Amino acid sequence: MRNRQNQKNWTNLRGLLSVEEREKLENLRLELVCMQAANSIPHDPPEISSLETELICLTTNTKDCKPVRFHSDLLLKKHKYNEIKKIFKEILENIEAYRDEFTKNQTKINLLLADDARASLRNRSLDFSDLMPSSIIKDVQVLANMEANVVVMKNALKTKLVGEKSVPVASSPISSIIPRTSRNKKTSPSNYHHSVLSHRKSNEWNQVSSTEYKRTLLLNIKYNDDFKATIVPSFESCLCSRSYFLRVKLHFDKGVGSAEIDIPVQVKNSFI
Repeated sequence: MRNRQNQKNWTNLRGLLSVEEREKLENLRLELVCMQAANSIPHDPPEISSLETELICLTTNTKDCKPVRFHSDLLLKKHKYNEIKKIFKEILENIEAYRDEFTKNQTKINLLLADDARASLRNRSLDFSDLMPSSIIKDVQVLANMEANVVVMKNALKTKLVGEKSVPVASSPISSIIPRTSRNKKTSPSNYHHSVLSHRKSNEWNQVSSTEYKRTLLLNIKYNDDFKATIVPSFESCLCSRSYFLRVKLHFDKGVGSAEIDIPVQVKNSFI
């Protein structure tokens, strides 16, 4: 139990949130756009065979304050993040190699300095930090050693497509359209984030030009009360951060494949 002062402080903090931030996320509208290639034969857009949502947890931590803020798309895509991290590790290795080489030849380098260079140093020796500031080296070290951990919570949410007929994954008639990666997973009527979509006019593709189609999907999202894991509220500090994303996956028929989008969401403790 919180004492009265803590309750008052918590109430004041909640009062700083905007009306939108205090509202629960219950409905999500998605605007889909399908563009046909200019050199392809005109055809109807592929239909959505199944849909699923996942709650994504992203945790970052560093040994010192981060000098820059990375876009979430870079941190969520492991291959992109590893590429950036590799670049900074290579930069750090080069800096350390240059510093070692400078240290070995520091006396010779100082003998080669011109008079105006000596004057600017006020008769002290040239150090490597004069060429590469310590603050820059520190920033590179932080970025080269930053860690990002992504956890996918598949059963944290229950999602329904508003205005469409939804069928649980456990039903046998739809086993043929479930993506191969999902067929070996256990399913039950409560796990209905996979849905087969009927062809209602309200959610059909609408042609807006000769090569462009648009479609609107409205998702009803609820937290799964049967989900047992502890979800820490979103936060961000100098050394560590925790953020969440709602990942929506759309699987299309006709062998087109799938598409996904990660939508930033905030997890807050609204209880006093």
